[in-house]
Amino acid sequence: MPVTIYQIAEAAGVSSSTVARVLRPDFTATRSDATARADRVRQIAAEMGYRPNGRARALSTGKSDCVGLVYATDDYLFEGVHSDIFLGITRTLHAGGFHLAFCPLQDDRGWRHVIEESRIDGAFLFGVPPRPVADALRRQCIPQVMLATDADPTAPTVVVDDVAGGRMAAEHLLELGHHEILFWVHPEIAEHCSVGQRIEGYAEAMRDHGAAPRTLFRQPVDAVRAAVTARSRRATAIVCYCDHEALVVQHMLWREGLSAPRDLSVIAFNDKKSMQLMTPPLTTIGFDAERIGSAGAEAMIRLIRSGGAPTVAGATMSIAPRLIVRESTAPPNEGRRRASEPNRVAKRPHLQNTIALSE
Repeated sequence: MPVTIYQIAEAAGVSSSTVARVLRPDFTATRSDATARADRVRQIAAEMGYRPNGRARALSTGKSDCVGLVYATDDYLFEGVHSDIFLGITRTLHAGGFHLAFCPLQDDRGWRHVIEESRIDGAFLFGVPPRPVADALRRQCIPQVMLATDADPTAPTVVVDDVAGGRMAAEHLLELGHHEILFWVHPEIAEHCSVGQRIEGYAEAMRDHGAAPRTLFRQPVDAVRAAVTARSRRATAIVCYCDHEALVVQHMLWREGLSAPRDLSVIAFNDKKSMQLMTPPLTTIGFDAERIGSAGAEAMIRLIRSGGAPTVAGATMSIAPRLIVRESTAPPNEGRRRASEPNRVAKRPHLQNTIALSE
């Protein structure tokens, strides 16, 4: 039979309410005599093999010590920087006495079970949820924290300074001597605040250096190929919205008998670990993704412990990006061999395989 707080209270010579209070994860004694009593209660509880009943505690306190991760699709949930974000979330929640529960929105019955029955004390969001979900969160007074998006200015938010990142990418290429620099967004990229912000930073840097921005917005890789092989205003460098697009560009260059950085300098964002193994290794704009998760979890814990009290609108923590220089960028090679030269690597038109963009 499980050991109860009443048995511990009898063995310790204190009331059951004292035992319940001492065994709470957030209990802190304020006097030395209280500390000694609390230590004795905990010692007796451990010797008797006490295990807390989470379900009973949730019923008595109205808290589950559980935070939900609310998401619309799991297509990219465990890919790239998301895995580091989750690492930061889980480590920080665990240290604060909380745990994480997944709350997918594809199953209407599933999310209603979690949210409408108040089985979570808070919710992490990667974007504005559908109206029924948003209404349910509001009715249940569940605190919300936005991660990697500024979609809801009324909620605490942790984002990357993507404008600075876009500027950083363009300035790196400009300082190398490039002027014809593309910014490419693949057609399959989902709507997200970082798209416009990275383009904004890139365009600002280009104009500040007297260069004209050349944005290929949601255009196929053929548009990149045309710009790289053009006879006039040939692009010598490209800023890719994310790492996966850099892979697509590298594949296109290989099929055309070109290479980076000889024919095109390539820089992207996110610094997925596998990008270090590209040929050549990818220059990228990275950021501390784990810190996004830990900062979001810290904000969540504060909200829950304050009773979900509203925070100041626009309470945002911005994660600074960093330039990671590898071998995919270099000064433009004005003596580049032209396609008509016999010693140029042959094109590979027989290779029809393409890299699918999954992000």
